[in-house]
Amino acid sequence: MENLLEKEKNSVKFQEVEAPLFDFKQMWMLFILNWRWFIVSVVACVMIAFGYLWFRPKLILVSSNMQILGESNSGGGAAAAAKALNALPISLGSSFSTGSEGIETVKRMLTSTTLIKDVVKDLGLYAEYSVDSWGRNYILYKTQPIVVTLDPAHLKWFDEEMLTAYHEIDLTIRKTADGYHMSAIADEIEQPEQIFKTLPVAYKTSIGTLTIEANPLLNAQQAAEFAGGFEINVSVVPPKARAARYAGAMVVAPPLKNVSDVVTISLNDGNYLRGIEFINALVGRYNKRINEQKDEEVRRNEEFVNGRLAKLDIELGSSDADWENYKRNHQILDVETESSNVNSKKNEYEDELLGIDLDITMHDYQSDYINNPANLFKIFTQETAKTDEGDGDVRSDPNIDRHNELVNQRNDLLRSMSEKAPQVQKLNEKIRELQPTIQTSLARKRESMFIKRKAKEREYRKTMGRFASAPRIEREMTDIERQREIKQGVYISMLQKREEVAADLARNMKKGQLIDDPMIGGSSQIKPEFVIIGAVLLGFILPIGIIILFELFKSKIDTKKELEKTSKLPILSEVFLTNNDDTIRTLRTNLLLNLKDAQKVVMMTSQNQGDGKTYLAQRLVDSLAQIGKRAQYLNLNLREDRSKAARAADLLAGADVAKQIESLKTANDYLILDTSEMGKYADVYQIGQFADATIFVVKAESTDKSAVKAIAKDARIPNPMLVLNAIDMNKKKYQYLYK
Repeated sequence: MENLLEKEKNSVKFQEVEAPLFDFKQMWMLFILNWRWFIVSVVACVMIAFGYLWFRPKLILVSSNMQILGESNSGGGAAAAAKALNALPISLGSSFSTGSEGIETVKRMLTSTTLIKDVVKDLGLYAEYSVDSWGRNYILYKTQPIVVTLDPAHLKWFDEEMLTAYHEIDLTIRKTADGYHMSAIADEIEQPEQIFKTLPVAYKTSIGTLTIEANPLLNAQQAAEFAGGFEINVSVVPPKARAARYAGAMVVAPPLKNVSDVVTISLNDGNYLRGIEFINALVGRYNKRINEQKDEEVRRNEEFVNGRLAKLDIELGSSDADWENYKRNHQILDVETESSNVNSKKNEYEDELLGIDLDITMHDYQSDYINNPANLFKIFTQETAKTDEGDGDVRSDPNIDRHNELVNQRNDLLRSMSEKAPQVQKLNEKIRELQPTIQTSLARKRESMFIKRKAKEREYRKTMGRFASAPRIEREMTDIERQREIKQGVYISMLQKREEVAADLARNMKKGQLIDDPMIGGSSQIKPEFVIIGAVLLGFILPIGIIILFELFKSKIDTKKELEKTSKLPILSEVFLTNNDDTIRTLRTNLLLNLKDAQKVVMMTSQNQGDGKTYLAQRLVDSLAQIGKRAQYLNLNLREDRSKAARAADLLAGADVAKQIESLKTANDYLILDTSEMGKYADVYQIGQFADATIFVVKAESTDKSAVKAIAKDARIPNPMLVLNAIDMNKKKYQYLYK
């Protein structure tokens, strides 16, 4: 029997393997077992992709290059006038500058909904025409059989109401032998159908009157195609809403990074002809808007220039009189000589005062260093300053020299003895006694420096006061002369500007010019093969993601790997639902390995009823008996007996249970206690006081992870261990894991 037990112990040790952080084998197993869902997912995604490709609106990319023109490109002398104004000292010309805008400004203007709204109105794009064929929607432009317009009052009202309410009219026109059948939905309200024999007609709705007439632009062949009948859908929306859609479908950017005068205008549209005309009309509207802004700017400039010239006539006469009177009153012929003397004296005294301030600063640095207790036993440098002759010199202080001599002696002694030696202590005392003398000497030196500085400062003020009138006169005359020059320069530039403004009013300018005709660049959408490939990939990724998410958020425990990740408690065995003799032996062996010699009482519990704890307890007792151990099973699950269930807690706390357990413990090698489930009752804590160890039964696919985690943290449960029970080998995933 002992040899058999030892063999089982070795076998169990051989099977112990550390659980990996991520079990790829289990994940692969889940993918294999759910292969049908992968097929369903791929088929569904591919079908959705085909549906998307069939029903999606077909967008065509239309693009063209526009050159940004500046003032120099459009002729005229406005740029020269602006340049002259910018050259003035006070930069008056900045407000008149009309140089070419930055590329970002052009991009913002071309994509502004205000500008695009004008294009929408010009081309009538607020009404969109389409026909349906086999579920697909085709946009028509200028090839539709009819033209629909909304009365201007309601069209303006549509835009004004957009902040609070969105208005739309969806009209269906069907031509048959009876005439034109018209039905509409206005703001989601269905309008009554009306039949008209001929066109044009006025079709009234609750939010506006539509005018429907035949398209005069159709050629004979196109008109013949619609002669037998047709059905066409018309959508009338606010011009501002249509403009916002076009702004979102447009891209305005330079063709290359280093190009600053050309932009590429690209547009995704459902009809290539409409896209081409839109780009042409947009550039035309852009130039028109620039001219309107230019004309307004020119008119404002004209008003300003004329007003300023009138004022300058008066100011120039006043400035000349001020200049003449000032020179006469002060009897000034030449102030340059007086100014030169004042500057020379000023520089001389400033240099001397600067030198004294530098000496004081260096002195303060030295004083701070000497007064710092941390530097008491360090060498002090002598102060460097300018002598009266102006040369750099070292002012030797005998007290500092004495200090440095003592410090050098101290450093020599420290090379051969410690700081506590009497000779070193004596030198320390001398150095400390010398410190007040040095500080007094430094204070006197600083005071003498300040006396010298005050004397120099008095001389400086006296000299400056003597010549104070010279710089004032120079400054005042300079101010008068500067004002005269400014006013003369502004007057000349204003005269020049007035001539240029008059020329600007007589000409139109062009700020943007298409250098290429708008061209079709192919479909702007993803190619169909890419959509299908993406759908296939998505079909594989979706089940993988769902399976991984399911595993991450799963609350039940299925396998030993999951149990190992959930808790660090010892796992005694994995017990199959059938053919479990070997797993019961493993349970027995691992239990004996985890029990100490004095531990005989084992409590068996679980989270819920039906987890198999009673079955395992009885099988464990039988297995222990097979190796010669005296083992006894004791059923303390009093909740199963109706007569005892109501007072189960009292009975378990009584002395009879304690005596019975003690008696069985003495008579047997091991005592296995069967308890009630922990999920409903707290009896296990009462029984736990008699147990040496606890086996918590985890039922596969039934026990919550939270319950297993709680066992490890519950101090009232003695020596907890785990058993994974009821593994159903009829299920494919367990067959895959345990094959």
